[in-house]
Amino acid sequence: MVYASVKVGKKVSWIIRESGTGPAFFLFPKGKGPYKNAFELGSIRAASTLSPSFLGPRTWWTRFLHESMLGRKIVEGIWAGANKEALPPQDIKHREKFLPHTPIFYQSGTGGLLNHGDFWFTITDSVDIYQSDLRELDLGLVRLESGEEIPTDVLLCGTGWLPSLDFFDTDLLIKLDLPHEIAHEPAE
Repeated sequence: MVYASVKVGKKVSWIIRESGTGPAFFLFPKGKGPYKNAFELGSIRAASTLSPSFLGPRTWWTRFLHESMLGRKIVEGIWAGANKEALPPQDIKHREKFLPHTPIFYQSGTGGLLNHGDFWFTITDSVDIYQSDLRELDLGLVRLESGEEIPTDVLLCGTGWLPSLDFFDTDLLIKLDLPHEIAHEPAE
């Protein structure tokens, strides 16, 4: 959303919620080995065993990976490598603002593929970046918990799943006609 808006000439302010998990992680599109990209690699059965889950079968392999010291070291090493690959490049401006708040293993947000070679430099050179929670919306204005006010014509919410809209109170969700519980609708 941010990249596409900049590319069509829009002035963009990106608000990354302080209370969230930080910005999404981005992986380079080229996969390893026979896999086309990182997500294809992450979708194979062997990769799924690297995340402990009560939904998966408990086999000798998963017991080895998650219950032995050697297995845990192997899993930690693989995840540390994935985490390192998902970090933004060292030479971009404001790099610290793009660092996820948790390692990739613990992220519950979305991920993305860096399909555009100029992604990071386009963002860092053209976008005003804020790390703060939203306090309120007013006509043509976004107010942040940090006290900053951002003039705006349009607000795009790239927040993921519905529960992530919890930075709006129920009355504001209804007023803005954003997704909300039908039980909260006024009777009239």
